[in-house]
Formats: sequence, structure tokens, C-alpha cells
Amino acid sequence: MCTRLKSALFIFVFLLCVLHGGEFRIAATADLHGNLHNLSLLAVQLRRAAPDLLLDAGDLTGGNLPAELDGGRAMIAALNLLKYDFMVPGNHDFDLPQKDLAQRCRDFKGVTLGGDWRWGSAAGVPRKIVTKGRFRVGVIGLTEPNISRRHLPLAEGPVFEHWEKVLRAQLKALKEEKVHFTILLWHNGVEEGSFSAKKLLRNIRGIDLVIGAHSHQEHSGSRNGTVYMVQPGAYGSSAALVTLQYNDRSLEVEKVESTLLRGVPGRKDSDIETLRKNAVKPFYPFIYRPVCRRGDLSARNFPRLGAAALRLAGKTQGALFSANIPHGKSAHYRQYRDLFRLMPYRTTLCTVTVTRGELKALLEDLQKNAPKFKKIIGFSGFSWHRGVLKAPPRITLTVSSYMMVSSPVLRRILYEKLPRWHHTGIVEREAVISFLSSSLR
Repeated sequence: MCTRLKSALFIFVFLLCVLHGGEFRIAATADLHGNLHNLSLLAVQLRRAAPDLLLDAGDLTGGNLPAELDGGRAMIAALNLLKYDFMVPGNHDFDLPQKDLAQRCRDFKGVTLGGDWRWGSAAGVPRKIVTKGRFRVGVIGLTEPNISRRHLPLAEGPVFEHWEKVLRAQLKALKEEKVHFTILLWHNGVEEGSFSAKKLLRNIRGIDLVIGAHSHQEHSGSRNGTVYMVQPGAYGSSAALVTLQYNDRSLEVEKVESTLLRGVPGRKDSDIETLRKNAVKPFYPFIYRPVCRRGDLSARNFPRLGAAALRLAGKTQGALFSANIPHGKSAHYRQYRDLFRLMPYRTTLCTVTVTRGELKALLEDLQKNAPKFKKIIGFSGFSWHRGVLKAPPRITLTVSSYMMVSSPVLRRILYEKLPRWHHTGIVEREAVISFLSSSLR
């Protein structure tokens, strides 16, 4: 009798758990960077997971040639095919021209989040609430927390609000709206660096789940105090799947579990694969177009050529140039796709006047960090050899917009009361193409 009673009690408790248990599944990607090939593999797993909420944490474009050439159209089309609910732009999505970013936000059939950014007619929605029965999930979107430092202070440029001010306001609003679970979709690394989510959120309450991005690290999921954090891999290497178990009477979340989904080689989603092939086809002639018939784009020659190109485009006394180290041993990087590998991001040109001391400090900084970031450096209009600089007391240089915002020396000049810099708007890669096409044929 005792054994039967125990069995009956066990069955009763089991049925009670089953009858009063709800499940909510969240899937997310991040840092896809235009990689439709890997997304076609992941898509099989995403469809099989059948999540209640499908999200992307930013950097859909940037660093991928077809994605840049079509202005991100194919990436948004892929998200629409998979029925993504929300996305938030990452720092490289702001490399697109404003009109392209605004159009991609309109093209997306889900909701573009991000209460911390606006750019012309484009702006992110601060928060959204998703329901499953009586269970209410609030989603807040933020772009990269340090993003204002990545852009020139231009009247026509994107405008960014401080992430913490926006986040606290949205958490307060969701608390008043009585959501049962709060997600922060953030283009920010979970663990890496002084700006990581773990460090920045130490004194902020009210977040239940952070979905990270930006640092390209994978984080399968763990608790950091009361916050659960997860980060999908970059370039479509993995997607995050988070499962919430909640009591459908009290609506309290009782368990959070997560895993990383990975595509299986050879098992592609036919819709995404067809989109990928069709998206690349129109650009084949351009991708394989020769831009350098004589000379080459090797690590030995390219820095000098790039610096000469920037100096000519900016019509200045000198120029500083930086590019990726070429892959492989070939000295015949001549097509547009080769140039893109050396210069994978869409930066524009600035002119800036510096003193000899500032130029020396700038060169020392670039030389120090070049190996760390796998860069090659070139210059034109002055002499720099073994730490010895020969240049006039003041010199006007042409540099990339990225160098203007990333160099400590040049960043100080950006915010001086009497400006010594000017934004030309010329795309750096186009300036190099023009020089190579006219000078080296």
C-alpha cells in the first residue's frame, strides 16, 4: 500500500509539473557579416528548433564583398525568409551609406531595435513585447556601447545616445508594463574587454537574458549573478538557442537552458542557398575586374601605392595608409576581390594638419599596433626610417576616417575648438582604385 501511495504521489507531482509548465524558445545569430553560405547551413537547424522568437544581434554586413555591393539587400531577404522577429544594427552596419541602411530597415519584415541610435529617417525601436499565452517577454535592443567613438562628429552622421541612459529608461518602462522576462539584444561582447556586458551590467538590475555579439567569441551560456548570458559565434559558425521553462500559473521562469546550434556540412536550406547564388551573380564582372595591370598589390608594394593614392585624392602634402596583410605568398593581387581583402571596410577620407611631434607620435603608435592587428602601413610625402622623422614643422595629411577615430593622436584633434581636419567624403577604396587604374596600366 505504501509503495502504491508513493507511486501515485509521484505520478500526481509529475502531471502537475507537466500541466502547469510552459516553454518559450529563443534563437539568435550575430556577426554574420554577409555570410549567406554558413547561414544556409544554420537555417536548417533554426527551422527545426522552431523558436518562439528569432533574433539577430548585428553586423549583418561589413567585411563581405557581395553584402557591401548589394547594400545588404540579400542579408535582409534571408532574415525575412527565415521570419526573424527582431534585429539590431551592429557597428559595421553603420558602414553602409545612410540611404542603404534606412532602406534595409524598411525592407525588414520584423522590427529593427535600438533606442540608442538614429540616422536621418532611420531609427531603432527601443523595446518590444512578445506574448505566448499570458507569458510576456520584453526585448530591448542596443547597438555597440562604444560606437560613438567609431564615427566622425559630422552633422549628417548617425546620432548615438549613451547606452546606459537608454537601457535604464527601457527597463523602467518594461517593469511598468509587467513583463515576466526581459531580454537585452546587445551588439556587445559578453566577456571580452573593459566594455564587456559582464562588466558594464554589474550595477544594473532587471535584465534576465543578454544575447551578445561584436567580439566574435562563442559563449554557450552561463549565469552572471541574476543575468543569463549567451553569445552566438561569428560568420554563421553557430546560433544560440535558449529555452525558458516557466510555470504557466505563476508565470515565473523556473529554468533557463541554452546550447549552440551548428550547421551540418552539406545540409543547406534550399531557400537561403538559392538566394545566395542569385545575390552574387550580378556582381561577378565587378568582383573579378582587374584594377592593377602593372605592378602588384603585395605586402611589399601595396602600402606605398595606397599612400600615394590617398595623397593624390586628398591633394595634400602627405598621406598615411593602413591595410590588411595580404594572405598567401602571391605577389599578383590584381582583381577587385583582392583589393577588397586588403581593404574590407567602407571607410572615407579626411585631411588633417599635424605638427611634426604629433606625426611622430602617430607613426610610433601605428608601428606599435600594426603586428597586433595584422596591418601593413604606408606613408607618402615625408621620410620615416628607424624612428627618425624628416618632415616640415606642420604637414597636412590624407588619412582614412577609421584612422581619424581610432588613433589617440588624431582623436584629440577631432574635438578641438578650431578644427584642423576636413572630411572629404571620398571612399578610400575608390581612391585607391582610381590611382591603380590610371597610374599602373
